[in-house]
Amino acid sequence: MRPPHSSRCFNVRGAGIKFRAICMVVLAVAAVAVAAAPAGAQAGGFGDVAEGTYYSVPVEALAELGLFAGTECAEGFCPDDPIDRKTMATWVVRVLDGADPPAVSESRFDDVDAGGFHAPFIERLAELGVTGGCGDGSGFCPDQTVSRAEMAVFLTRAYGLSAGADPGFVDVAGDAWYAAAVSSLAASAITGGCGDGSGFCPQDDTSRAQMATFIHRAENRAAAAASIEITPIGRGVSVTSEGQILVELEAADVVPANPLDLAGKTLLFTPDGQSGYSRSVHSLAWEEDIGSPEEDNAEIELPFLFRFSGQDWRSLFLSRYGLVTFDEPYPFPRTGPDRWGTMSQIAAHIGSLNAISALYKPRLGGWSTWDAREAGNTQHVSRRPDRVVITWITEDHEFYVHGRPHAEKTRFQMVLHADGHIAFNYAAEPENSEEAIRDGIVGLFPEATQTELIARIPDSTDLSRPVSRSSWAQHEVFHHVHPKDHLIPLACRIIDALGDEFDLLVFHSQFRTDHQFNGSWWGYYPGNVPIKGIGQEEHHDRKSSCSARMRGQWNFPIWVKSRYVANLDGGGEYLASPKGLWHFGHEFAHTWAASVGYLKNGEREPLHDGAHWVTELHTAAPYPWEEEPQGSIIGGHFWRENSDGTFTPSTGLGGLSWLDLYLAGLATPDEVPEMFILRNLQEAGGGWRGPHTGEKEVISIEQIIAAEGPRDPPAARSQKTFNAGFVYLTLPGEPPDPDLLELHALFVDGAVAYWRHVTGGRGSLTTELVLSEGS
Repeated sequence: MRPPHSSRCFNVRGAGIKFRAICMVVLAVAAVAVAAAPAGAQAGGFGDVAEGTYYSVPVEALAELGLFAGTECAEGFCPDDPIDRKTMATWVVRVLDGADPPAVSESRFDDVDAGGFHAPFIERLAELGVTGGCGDGSGFCPDQTVSRAEMAVFLTRAYGLSAGADPGFVDVAGDAWYAAAVSSLAASAITGGCGDGSGFCPQDDTSRAQMATFIHRAENRAAAAASIEITPIGRGVSVTSEGQILVELEAADVVPANPLDLAGKTLLFTPDGQSGYSRSVHSLAWEEDIGSPEEDNAEIELPFLFRFSGQDWRSLFLSRYGLVTFDEPYPFPRTGPDRWGTMSQIAAHIGSLNAISALYKPRLGGWSTWDAREAGNTQHVSRRPDRVVITWITEDHEFYVHGRPHAEKTRFQMVLHADGHIAFNYAAEPENSEEAIRDGIVGLFPEATQTELIARIPDSTDLSRPVSRSSWAQHEVFHHVHPKDHLIPLACRIIDALGDEFDLLVFHSQFRTDHQFNGSWWGYYPGNVPIKGIGQEEHHDRKSSCSARMRGQWNFPIWVKSRYVANLDGGGEYLASPKGLWHFGHEFAHTWAASVGYLKNGEREPLHDGAHWVTELHTAAPYPWEEEPQGSIIGGHFWRENSDGTFTPSTGLGGLSWLDLYLAGLATPDEVPEMFILRNLQEAGGGWRGPHTGEKEVISIEQIIAAEGPRDPPAARSQKTFNAGFVYLTLPGEPPDPDLLELHALFVDGAVAYWRHVTGGRGSLTTELVLSEGS
C-alpha cells in the first residue's frame, strides 16, 4: 500500500494559467557520493540528456530531488539503457518515502546481498507490498531488466491506482496478468502506449528514460490530488471543503476527442474524372503569396472554370467560417437550438450544400463580421492562372477561448487548381498548442439529396490516412470530448450520491468540450415546484426523474478555462468573469422568466419571443451589476428617453428587472413600476447602439396579472434561498488540477455574490453539502 504523501516537492503545471509548486520537503537522500556532472551537461546535469527530449523535464525534476544518486552510469544518465529491478526499486522507494531507508542486516531474498547499496531499497519495496520477488518468491532477480508489463504492475501497486476502462491496446490481451495494471496507467494518463499509440509493447524493456517519465507523471498526478481536500462519496463523486462537487466521469459517459491532426501537412484531393477524388497527405506546401483580404461572404471570381459536384463554376462564395460554397453564400444558423450542437451534428449544416471545407467551425473568427474585424481575423485570396489560393488567418471566437487572448492565430489554406485538384494546407500549430484550433469539419461536400445526406453525414473518415479508392464526398469531423446524453443522467448520479439536496446544478469541466457555444441552456423542471401566474402552467408536467425539489440544471458543462469562468485583470490576477456571472444569472432566471404576456383590448399579448423578453421592452434593473442603468439579464433593454423623443439602449451585464423579481417571488405587485414597450422600433442613426424611434406603449403589472393570474405562491410565501450544487467534471483517470479547481471556487464565490447583488439581497444562494454519517 502506498504510504501517505509527505515531505516532497514537485512542480505541477497549472494547465497554462500559472505554475504552482506543490511542495513537500526535498528528499533527504542518504549521503551518497554523486559524480560531478560531465562537461556539456544539459538537463538534470547529465550530458547525455538533451533538452527538448520527452524525458528531459522528468529527469531534471527528479534529479533535483536526488532520486538518481548512486544509480548513474559512466556516461551520465544513459537514458536508452534498460532499467534493472534493483535500480527501479531504489527510485520508487525514494520517491514514495522521501528518504533513503536504513541499512539492513539481512535480506528476505536469497539473491540480494544485505550489505549491498540497493538492499535497503529492495527490502523497503517488499515491505510496502509493491514486490513479492521473482519466480517462486525466494529471490528478487536484482539485475534482471524490467519489462513494460512489469513496470505497469510495480507503479500500479506503488501508487494505488484504480483500474480504468480497457485502453484498447492491440498487444494487451484482456486476460493478460498485467492487463489491469496497464489500464490503470492509461486511465491515469501515465502512459499513452508506444509507437503510434495503438499498442503498449508490454514485453519490451523499460528504458531508464521511460521509467523516469512514468514516475514523474505519477508523482504529478498524486501531488495534485494531495493538495486538495477531497472526500470521496462513491461512483466517482467527491466533494471538497469549499463546497464543490467533483465528478470523475466514467468511460461510458463521454465521446472521446478526435483532435485535428493535420497541422504541418498538406491534404491533397485528386479528381478521378468521374466526380470522385482520391486522397493523399504530404509535407506542408504553404503558399507564401496569400493575396489581398476579402470580406466575409464575398463572391470570388475564378480565372478558370472549376469542376466540382458535376458542374463547372466561374465563381464561389468565401466564408470566414473556413469554407467556400458555390450556389449561394453560406447560410449560417445564427440562432435556435442548433447553436448547442456538437461538431458532428453541425456537419449537417454544410452537407446539403455544394461546399468545400478547409476547416469549418460555426463561429470561427467571431460572432459577427464586426467581431472578426475587431479581432483582426481575415481571409485572403490570391488568383493565379492555374490556381486560386484562399488563406484564413483566424482564431476561435471569444466564447470558446480561455481567459487570455491568443498569442498566435491559426493559419490554413485552400488551393483550387484549374485541373480540379484541391489542396488544404495547415500551418504548424502555435507554440502554445492550447491556442491552436483543434476542432472543425474538413472535406468535400458535393450537393446531396436529403436521403444521401442522412446516409453519409453522421460518418467521418480519417482524412490523414491516404487512400487510392475514389470517393465523391469525404469529410472528417474533428472534435473535443463531449459528454453523452446531456447531463441529466449525471445529475441523477450526483443526487443518488449526495441526496435530494439541491435546487439547481451547475456544471463546469476541466476538459474542453465539443459544444460550439460556450454556454449552457437551462433544463428546468417547473413541475417539481409548480408556480401559478408566471406563464408556465402548460409545462407543469415537466419534472426531474430523480429530484422532487430541483428547479433546473445546466445541460452542458462549461470549460473552466473559458471566458465564461474567469478573466485576467490588469494586474495579472484572475477574477470571476462578469460574462460568466451574467450567464449564470441569466440561466437561473429562466426558472421564472420569460413566459408572460399582458392583457390589451381583451387579448393576451406576449412580452417574450419564446424564451426572452422582446428587445422593445423596457426592463430597467433596480440592482444592476454595473453602476450605469441596465436592463434585464433575461432580455429587453434599459431604454433611455432622449430629449428629442428618441430612445437609446443601454447595453451591459444588467440585473433582474422589477418584473423578473416579481416572477421570482422576490417582489410584490405593488413594487413593480410601470414599464413600456416600443412599437415600430427603428434605428435613427448610429447603428444598433445609437438612438431609435418608436411608439411608447405603457404596460402595468395589473395588465400582466389580468392575463396570467396572480403569482401563487405570492412573494410572502415564496422560496428565497436556493441551494446550488456547483459540479466540476474530470475525464476518466484524470485528477482535478489545483489551479483550475481554484478558478472554479472563484466562480462559485462570484455566482453567490452576483445573485445576492442583482436581487438586492432579497434572494440568496447556498452551497451546502449534507453528507451522511461515514461519508
